[in-house]
Amino acid sequence: MDADTAAALRLRQLEPAPRLSAGAGLASAGATAMIDVSDGVGADAAQLAAASGIGVEIELERLPLQDGVAAVARAAGVDPYELALGGGEDYELLAVLPASRVDEATRASSAAGAPLTPIGLTTAERGVRILAADGPRRPPPGFDHLRHRPSHGGPG
Repeated sequence: MDADTAAALRLRQLEPAPRLSAGAGLASAGATAMIDVSDGVGADAAQLAAASGIGVEIELERLPLQDGVAAVARAAGVDPYELALGGGEDYELLAVLPASRVDEATRASSAAGAPLTPIGLTTAERGVRILAADGPRRPPPGFDHLRHRPSHGGPG
């Protein structure tokens, strides 16, 4: 990994930038639910789904990975997507939007300097499901600060 990529990863972890403008833009564009991803996408999606009474399906391969994350994951002996799902401290936003508002939300989010990446959809079946291209459904990992250990917030 080159020095600039390593520095960008360290900066992102040590000096996170809250997505306040992006959150306001997403809310204005019609987001019906939103959460800051600080405990891992899997755990925070489970919190969002439970609080909203919905189901969430996340397509694993659609999760954006910052340059260098795959190299860090390999060095740690973990799958890069598992790291993205359960690593936490991303300080990105996970939002639920009506399909008819995604284009508007994409423009608002980009204007705020935080590109929007659709990673899945909501369902009537409560809980969170992580879908991989090869078919397996994975439990949504993340960190539970109250239990001080990784959590697996499956359906429910």
